[in-house]
Amino acid sequence: MNKGFSLILIVFIIVITAVVIVGGYNFLIFNQLKAVGFNLGGEQALYIAEAGIERTMEYLEDDTNWSDNTGTSVLTEDFGAGSYDIDLTGGSRTKITVTCESVVDAGHKQVSRKIRQQIRRLPEAFNYALFWEGAGSLDVNQGAVNVNGGDVFTKDTVSSTGAGAINVPDGGTPSITNGGFVYTAASWTAAGTYTEGTKPDDEPAYPVLDTTFYDDEIITAEAQAAGDLILTGGTYTVSGTTYVNGEITISGVTVTGSGALVATQKINIKDSTSITPDSGGFIRFISKGDVTIEASTTATGTLVYARSESEIDNATVTGAFISSDKVKLTNGTILTGYIYTSEASLSDTATINGSVVTDSFENNEISALGRTVTINYDHSYLEEAAPGLGLDIDGDANEEGIIVKVPGTWEQI
Repeated sequence: MNKGFSLILIVFIIVITAVVIVGGYNFLIFNQLKAVGFNLGGEQALYIAEAGIERTMEYLEDDTNWSDNTGTSVLTEDFGAGSYDIDLTGGSRTKITVTCESVVDAGHKQVSRKIRQQIRRLPEAFNYALFWEGAGSLDVNQGAVNVNGGDVFTKDTVSSTGAGAINVPDGGTPSITNGGFVYTAASWTAAGTYTEGTKPDDEPAYPVLDTTFYDDEIITAEAQAAGDLILTGGTYTVSGTTYVNGEITISGVTVTGSGALVATQKINIKDSTSITPDSGGFIRFISKGDVTIEASTTATGTLVYARSESEIDNATVTGAFISSDKVKLTNGTILTGYIYTSEASLSDTATINGSVVTDSFENNEISALGRTVTINYDHSYLEEAAPGLGLDIDGDANEEGIIVKVPGTWEQI
């Protein structure tokens, strides 16, 4: 009897133990499956959030002024197995911060992911501190070229002679601690400090400037009676567009207001002239000939277009400097903004706070004449999307003014 009872008890214990083991195993499997589902849901939510950023870039494509887009939940849409909600903050005319929060169902729980990304309306070439299309070797000759906070992209050979060196000492994109990145489709043997990066699969292209807006303005100026505009001393207020069928000379003047000055010949700004547009405004200088800004002139909120050569000599300028021919910086000039040109001439001591995009360099060299050319890259310096290079004549986005993500600004929050 006792033996029978003991046997039954042993069998019962074995059965209970088996049930506990199987139950525990099933519980572990269930939790693991839940964890896998949760992780998959997290990845899916992240992809949906990225899709929301891309959708927002499309949403803003035909909007020419992003400064009035700051708000909450400006765009909410279903996407795949989830949805996303878009906030826009910190908007200027051509740059804005996009925050996207996505939600997906993962089993009995919802999984959400939130990411933030800044976007800007300028061609991809302006994601680099220095972009050179390349047409032959580039020689860094005499002195130093220092590129801080950004990367360099070239499509041809870069070398240095004598004491010439190019230094890219800061992190660039992606950020590292031992040097900035240089990308080249050929070879880079220049002296200096930098880290050579792997060339992108999709090479950024040298943007093609649509000159229609500027050509039309110049044609209108040519239809005016011949005569020069000479401004000396005092204050001059720009209102609307002033067309001059001749030269414009501005000497020792305080220029205010908002609008444009268009000349069929050269524009010369000199003798400590001060250019300060009204708040939220800008002043454009458009010339069929040369544009020179010199002699301790200071300018903010300025866009300069020259069909011929343009030069900044011993001046401090904030804005965009565009030339179909050549842009030349010399003699301690400080430019905050960007340069777009067919040919760049950077020499003597010059500082560019922003970006330089050029098809070629004068004499295929950067020469600091024993001194230093400095390029400090920061996306916040690239505010002005110029007609033909970011916005077309109607103010709509054109294919050369695509919306791009600002490098180094993506974050998961």
